[in-house]
Amino acid sequence: MRLIDADALREKLIALNYHTRAENMNEACVRAVDYAPTVGGWISVQDRMPEKKGDYIAYTKDGIVWPYWFDDVWFDTLGYATDTVTHWRPLPEPPEEVQE
Repeated sequence: MRLIDADALREKLIALNYHTRAENMNEACVRAVDYAPTVGGWISVQDRMPEKKGDYIAYTKDGIVWPYWFDDVWFDTLGYATDTVTHWRPLPEPPEEVQE
């Protein structure tokens, strides 16, 4: 089971219906759920890869949790391409500035 972002799912459904003019709304819903952002969990690379290039938190076959760069393939912090990433998740939002 995975938790999804309902607001993002709603936007995806609207976009799918608009762009594909989906006659079968059930089919559009299933496609949207498949690509809905996961909330609070790891995403298997077998389920999907990130849609945008950038930094992500990744989990590897060796049990390492570390920041990795994604640009169609995964790169470690030294810039070497790697195929050891099994799961990933977006970076968390930065903290809000603390006012004293």
